[in-house]
Amino acid sequence: MKKVILEVCDMLSVLDFLGVEKQLKRVPGVHAATVNIASNTAVVEYDETITDVEALRAKTIECGFDCRGEVMPKYICKTPEPGGAQEIGQDAKKTPRR
Repeated sequence: MKKVILEVCDMLSVLDFLGVEKQLKRVPGVHAATVNIASNTAVVEYDETITDVEALRAKTIECGFDCRGEVMPKYICKTPEPGGAQEIGQDAKKTPRR
């Protein structure tokens, strides 16, 4: 199961984002889709063995909206494993301010 955040442009009304959300949920392999008109994004949870980001993007374009693909690269969205010793940039060593 994978999750992707897509940038969807040109949505102007509640009906627009509801329509995109409904159509994304109809794509085979999609388990959940939530579209946010305020941030112009669609968060889609899907089975990568059945569909992919390009198919989701194509469905959004088919609905009449511009889809620029993923909002953030995968490496930014990954979270460190619990108990792991991963560092994210140089700021990881700094003590947080109170």
